[in-house]
Amino acid sequence: MVKAYTAGSLDGVDNLEAYTADKALAGVKVAVAYYEKNNLAVKGHPLLTPQVQAVDLQGQPNRVTIRDCVDTSNFLPVNKTTGQQSITDGKYRQVMNSVVQLLDGRWLVTDSAYDREQTC
Repeated sequence: MVKAYTAGSLDGVDNLEAYTADKALAGVKVAVAYYEKNNLAVKGHPLLTPQVQAVDLQGQPNRVTIRDCVDTSNFLPVNKTTGQQSITDGKYRQVMNSVVQLLDGRWLVTDSAYDREQTC
């Protein structure tokens, strides 16, 4: 995800499906399409602090729920041509909730979304 966002393109990012599926994969592709359309790329790296919230090894598929406080204060969109920073909402620390599932013998992020109502 970080590689695709920093490139502002899926060019050269050939292994998203090795880590993501379903809504999470679609979300990354939609975000990158937005960046491409608006000539944006993200500079820097996010600071992640994931914490496991729940583990379900009885259900099918097995799943893990993760809550992450994502700090994007050093992961900002810029115009690829001018380098000028794009306007953001100013919320640099937000909660991201993700679901990881065991599918075909691989753990894949299947859903990942910011909770826009929470900061951390």
